[in-house]
Amino acid sequence: MRDARTGRVRISDLIFFYGLPVLVGAAAYLLSWHVKGIDNLLAALSILTGLLFNLLVLLFDTAARFKGRPTGKVSADNAHKYRLLHELQANITYTLGVGLLVAIILGVCSLAGIEDAQRPWSIVVTASLAHFVLLLGMLLKRLRSVFLAEFPRLLGA
Repeated sequence: MRDARTGRVRISDLIFFYGLPVLVGAAAYLLSWHVKGIDNLLAALSILTGLLFNLLVLLFDTAARFKGRPTGKVSADNAHKYRLLHELQANITYTLGVGLLVAIILGVCSLAGIEDAQRPWSIVVTASLAHFVLLLGMLLKRLRSVFLAEFPRLLGA
């Protein structure tokens, strides 16, 4: 959510990643949406969050390889790549937290025997899922940046 050149928080990113899900939640309220298939949503979200957790563990291993052994410092060649990996780790951790929060909400609904979420829960679930999907898109973009930083010659960049 920060501009890479200035280091300042980008208001446009905040509006996009938080405002758009709020608008989706507002649409859910105004259109009286009811989320159906809570169990199926929970299963899909659980799989995605599990994959994100595995990606986080893999990223930890990759970042550890960038650090030089015995000093533990990052070489000048790898500083940019390491910074991208660190940012990606932060993005994955946040996305994983959002996914776990939505999974908890869906899990409570499922345990309560709610197959079709009523209006208040539908608003929360819809807005949270919209935020989660936007974060997944951001992760794909960030993964591409890391890939391009690591393999620029292979891709002709």
